[in-house]
Amino acid sequence: MEAALLHAAQSAWKKAHPHSKWVLRQLSSAQLLQ
Repeated sequence: MEAALLHAAQSAWKKAHPHSKWVLRQLSSAQLLQ
């Protein structure tokens, strides 16, 4: 369920900021920390 929420958040980020690949990397890093 958390994965679905994360996916939705990433989709929202992509729509709001199409050129924010670094943001996606930050999200990935946060996942690794968890």
